[in-house]
Amino acid sequence: MKNVLVGIAVSVLLSAGVFAADSAPVIKEVKSFPSVDGAGYEAKVKDLTKIKFGDMSGTPAVQAFLGYNDKELYVLMVSAETNPDGIVTAYTDTKNDRDEKNLWKDDCVELFLANTSANWNAYYQIIVNSKGVVTDAKAEGADSSDTSWNADVKTKSSMIPKAGGKPAFWIVEIRIPFKDLGAAPKKGEMWKINLARERKEDKSDFSWAKIEGSFHQPELFEKIYFGEAGK
Repeated sequence: MKNVLVGIAVSVLLSAGVFAADSAPVIKEVKSFPSVDGAGYEAKVKDLTKIKFGDMSGTPAVQAFLGYNDKELYVLMVSAETNPDGIVTAYTDTKNDRDEKNLWKDDCVELFLANTSANWNAYYQIIVNSKGVVTDAKAEGADSSDTSWNADVKTKSSMIPKAGGKPAFWIVEIRIPFKDLGAAPKKGEMWKINLARERKEDKSDFSWAKIEGSFHQPELFEKIYFGEAGK
Protein backbone atom coordinates (compact mmCIF):
# COMPACT_ATOMS: atom_id res chain seq x y z
CA MET A 1 0.00 0.00 0.00
CA LYS A 2 0.90 3.62 -0.30
CA ASN A 3 -0.67 6.89 0.83
CA VAL A 4 -3.88 6.25 2.78
CA LEU A 5 -5.21 2.85 1.78
CA VAL A 6 -3.62 1.99 -1.53
CA GLY A 7 -2.24 -1.53 -1.97
CA ILE A 8 0.35 -3.33 -4.09
CA ALA A 9 -0.43 -6.82 -5.37
CA VAL A 10 1.12 -9.54 -7.49
CA SER A 11 -1.32 -12.42 -7.54
CA VAL A 12 -1.52 -16.14 -8.22
CA LEU A 13 -5.18 -16.98 -8.81
CA LEU A 14 -6.77 -20.22 -7.66
CA SER A 15 -10.42 -20.60 -6.69
CA ALA A 16 -12.90 -23.32 -5.87
CA GLY A 17 -16.63 -23.59 -5.21
CA VAL A 18 -19.92 -23.10 -7.06
CA PHE A 19 -19.56 -21.07 -10.24
CA ALA A 20 -21.82 -19.29 -12.69
CA ALA A 21 -21.53 -19.84 -16.43
CA ASP A 22 -19.02 -16.99 -16.61
CA SER A 23 -16.88 -18.74 -13.93
CA ALA A 24 -17.82 -16.25 -11.21
CA PRO A 25 -18.42 -17.78 -7.76
CA VAL A 26 -21.98 -18.00 -6.47
CA ILE A 27 -22.15 -16.93 -2.83
CA LYS A 28 -24.38 -19.25 -0.85
CA GLU A 29 -27.37 -17.96 1.08
CA VAL A 30 -27.30 -19.37 4.60
CA LYS A 31 -29.99 -19.43 7.28
CA SER A 32 -27.68 -18.61 10.16
CA PHE A 33 -24.13 -17.37 10.43
CA PRO A 34 -21.42 -18.76 12.69
CA SER A 35 -20.61 -16.78 15.81
CA VAL A 36 -17.88 -14.23 15.20
CA ASP A 37 -15.61 -15.50 17.96
CA GLY A 38 -12.37 -16.50 16.23
CA ALA A 39 -12.75 -20.09 17.39
CA GLY A 40 -11.53 -22.58 14.78
CA TYR A 41 -13.02 -22.47 11.35
CA GLU A 42 -13.57 -25.94 9.87
CA ALA A 43 -17.05 -26.39 11.34
CA LYS A 44 -18.02 -22.86 10.35
CA VAL A 45 -17.34 -23.07 6.64
CA LYS A 46 -19.09 -26.24 5.47
CA ASP A 47 -22.07 -24.31 4.06
CA LEU A 48 -20.07 -21.40 2.65
CA THR A 49 -18.59 -20.61 -0.76
CA LYS A 50 -14.82 -21.12 -0.89
CA ILE A 51 -12.28 -19.04 -2.79
CA LYS A 52 -8.55 -19.72 -2.51
CA PHE A 53 -5.53 -17.99 -3.98
CA GLY A 54 -1.78 -17.62 -3.66
CA ASP A 55 0.77 -20.15 -2.44
CA MET A 56 2.57 -20.55 0.87
CA SER A 57 4.90 -23.57 0.84
CA GLY A 58 2.42 -25.69 -1.10
CA THR A 59 -0.61 -24.46 0.87
CA PRO A 60 -3.00 -21.77 -0.41
CA ALA A 61 -1.80 -18.45 0.99
CA VAL A 62 -5.42 -17.43 1.55
CA GLN A 63 -8.65 -19.38 1.78
CA ALA A 64 -11.77 -17.24 1.95
CA PHE A 65 -15.26 -18.48 2.82
CA LEU A 66 -18.32 -16.36 2.08
CA GLY A 67 -22.02 -16.56 2.85
CA TYR A 68 -24.91 -14.15 3.14
CA ASN A 69 -28.49 -13.69 4.29
CA ASP A 70 -30.97 -10.89 3.72
CA LYS A 71 -29.23 -8.65 6.24
CA GLU A 72 -25.51 -9.40 6.34
CA LEU A 73 -22.45 -10.67 4.51
CA TYR A 74 -20.10 -13.07 6.31
CA VAL A 75 -16.47 -13.53 5.25
CA LEU A 76 -13.90 -15.77 6.93
CA MET A 77 -10.31 -15.50 5.67
CA VAL A 78 -7.66 -18.07 6.56
CA SER A 79 -4.03 -17.03 5.96
CA ALA A 80 -1.30 -19.68 5.98
CA GLU A 81 1.83 -18.59 7.83
CA THR A 82 5.19 -20.39 7.95
CA ASN A 83 6.66 -17.98 10.50
CA PRO A 84 4.06 -16.74 13.01
CA ASP A 85 6.77 -14.88 14.95
CA GLY A 86 7.35 -12.73 11.88
CA ILE A 87 3.79 -11.38 11.75
CA VAL A 88 3.87 -7.59 12.05
CA THR A 89 1.30 -6.14 14.45
CA ALA A 90 2.06 -2.53 15.33
CA TYR A 91 -1.63 -1.89 16.05
CA THR A 92 -3.33 -4.01 18.71
CA ASP A 93 -6.06 -1.88 20.31
CA THR A 94 -9.34 -2.68 18.55
CA LYS A 95 -10.96 0.46 19.95
CA ASN A 96 -8.31 3.17 19.87
CA ASP A 97 -6.66 1.98 16.66
CA ARG A 98 -9.93 1.86 14.69
CA ASP A 99 -9.50 3.55 11.30
CA GLU A 100 -5.73 3.79 11.69
CA LYS A 101 -4.55 4.93 8.27
CA ASN A 102 -1.31 2.96 8.55
CA LEU A 103 -2.97 -0.34 9.42
CA TRP A 104 -1.95 -1.65 5.99
CA LYS A 105 1.66 -1.60 7.24
CA ASP A 106 0.74 -4.54 9.50
CA ASP A 107 0.16 -8.06 8.23
CA CYS A 108 -3.47 -7.80 7.21
CA VAL A 109 -6.27 -9.00 4.99
CA GLU A 110 -8.44 -6.74 2.87
CA LEU A 111 -11.96 -6.96 1.53
CA PHE A 112 -13.20 -4.72 -1.30
CA LEU A 113 -16.91 -4.60 -2.17
CA ALA A 114 -18.58 -2.80 -5.06
CA ASN A 115 -22.39 -2.85 -5.03
CA THR A 116 -23.07 -2.81 -8.75
CA SER A 117 -26.79 -2.14 -8.27
CA ALA A 118 -25.74 1.33 -7.12
CA ASN A 119 -22.49 2.68 -8.57
CA TRP A 120 -19.91 0.01 -9.29
CA ASN A 121 -17.10 2.55 -9.35
CA ALA A 122 -17.87 3.40 -5.72
CA TYR A 123 -16.66 0.67 -3.41
CA TYR A 124 -15.99 -0.17 0.21
CA GLN A 125 -12.73 -1.36 1.76
CA ILE A 126 -12.26 -3.21 5.03
CA ILE A 127 -8.78 -3.94 6.40
CA VAL A 128 -8.27 -6.25 9.39
CA ASN A 129 -4.94 -7.18 10.93
CA SER A 130 -4.07 -10.34 12.85
CA LYS A 131 -5.20 -8.71 16.12
CA GLY A 132 -8.66 -7.86 14.80
CA VAL A 133 -8.03 -4.12 14.41
CA VAL A 134 -10.22 -2.62 11.67
CA THR A 135 -9.90 0.23 9.23
CA ASP A 136 -12.82 0.73 6.87
CA ALA A 137 -13.32 3.27 4.12
CA LYS A 138 -15.47 4.23 1.17
CA ALA A 139 -13.83 5.15 -2.11
CA GLU A 140 -14.54 6.22 -5.66
CA GLY A 141 -11.35 5.47 -7.53
CA ALA A 142 -7.68 5.53 -6.56
CA ASP A 143 -6.51 7.80 -3.72
CA SER A 144 -10.04 8.74 -2.67
CA SER A 145 -10.47 6.63 0.46
CA ASP A 146 -12.71 8.23 3.08
CA THR A 147 -12.17 6.67 6.51
CA SER A 148 -14.98 8.76 8.02
CA TRP A 149 -17.29 6.05 6.64
CA ASN A 150 -17.72 3.47 9.38
CA ALA A 151 -19.69 0.27 8.99
CA ASP A 152 -21.21 -1.67 11.84
CA VAL A 153 -18.68 -4.38 11.09
CA LYS A 154 -17.99 -7.22 13.51
CA THR A 155 -14.57 -8.87 13.35
CA LYS A 156 -12.52 -11.38 15.28
CA SER A 157 -9.09 -12.84 14.65
CA SER A 158 -7.14 -15.77 16.07
CA MET A 159 -4.09 -17.95 15.48
CA ILE A 160 -4.14 -21.67 14.70
CA PRO A 161 -0.77 -23.28 15.59
CA LYS A 162 1.24 -25.41 13.20
CA ALA A 163 0.18 -29.05 13.38
CA GLY A 164 0.29 -32.30 11.38
CA GLY A 165 2.80 -31.05 8.84
CA LYS A 166 0.63 -28.03 8.03
CA PRO A 167 1.76 -24.44 8.52
CA ALA A 168 0.21 -22.20 11.12
CA PHE A 169 -2.80 -20.11 10.12
CA TRP A 170 -4.31 -16.87 11.27
CA ILE A 171 -7.97 -16.31 10.67
CA VAL A 172 -10.17 -13.24 10.42
CA GLU A 173 -13.96 -13.30 10.58
CA ILE A 174 -15.96 -10.37 9.21
CA ARG A 175 -19.70 -9.70 9.37
CA ILE A 176 -21.02 -6.56 7.74
CA PRO A 177 -24.63 -5.37 7.35
CA PHE A 178 -25.83 -4.76 3.82
CA LYS A 179 -27.44 -1.53 5.01
CA ASP A 180 -23.92 -0.13 5.27
CA LEU A 181 -23.19 -1.20 1.68
CA GLY A 182 -26.11 0.57 0.03
CA ALA A 183 -28.64 -2.27 -0.04
CA ALA A 184 -28.97 -6.03 0.26
CA PRO A 185 -28.44 -7.89 -3.03
CA LYS A 186 -31.30 -9.58 -4.81
CA LYS A 187 -30.94 -13.26 -5.63
CA GLY A 188 -28.86 -13.58 -8.77
CA GLU A 189 -27.46 -10.07 -8.45
CA MET A 190 -23.82 -9.52 -9.40
CA TRP A 191 -21.34 -7.50 -7.35
CA LYS A 192 -17.64 -6.96 -7.90
CA ILE A 193 -15.22 -7.70 -5.08
CA ASN A 194 -11.62 -8.37 -4.27
CA LEU A 195 -9.97 -10.30 -1.46
CA ALA A 196 -6.34 -9.62 -0.60
CA ARG A 197 -3.59 -10.22 1.93
CA GLU A 198 -0.40 -8.36 2.77
CA ARG A 199 2.47 -10.30 4.37
CA LYS A 200 5.19 -7.98 5.61
CA GLU A 201 8.05 -10.36 6.42
CA ASP A 202 8.88 -10.92 2.75
CA LYS A 203 6.72 -8.12 1.33
CA SER A 204 4.38 -10.62 -0.33
CA ASP A 205 0.98 -9.40 -1.48
CA PHE A 206 -1.76 -11.78 -2.57
CA SER A 207 -4.86 -10.76 -4.50
CA TRP A 208 -7.76 -12.83 -5.76
CA ALA A 209 -8.35 -10.37 -8.59
CA LYS A 210 -5.62 -10.23 -11.21
CA ILE A 211 -4.26 -6.89 -10.10
CA GLU A 212 -0.77 -5.48 -10.29
CA GLY A 213 0.00 -2.20 -8.58
CA SER A 214 -2.65 -0.56 -6.45
CA PHE A 215 -5.48 -2.70 -5.10
CA HIS A 216 -7.71 0.30 -5.81
CA GLN A 217 -8.69 -0.68 -9.34
CA PRO A 218 -12.39 -1.57 -9.10
CA GLU A 219 -12.61 -2.21 -12.83
CA LEU A 220 -10.40 -5.26 -12.18
CA PHE A 221 -12.36 -6.65 -9.23
CA GLU A 222 -13.82 -10.13 -9.71
CA LYS A 223 -17.52 -10.86 -10.17
CA ILE A 224 -19.61 -12.75 -7.63
CA TYR A 225 -23.29 -13.67 -7.70
CA PHE A 226 -25.57 -13.92 -4.70
CA GLY A 227 -27.67 -17.03 -4.23
CA GLU A 228 -27.75 -18.12 -7.86
CA ALA A 229 -26.02 -17.34 -11.12
CA GLY A 230 -27.22 -14.19 -12.84
CA LYS A 231 -29.00 -14.45 -16.13
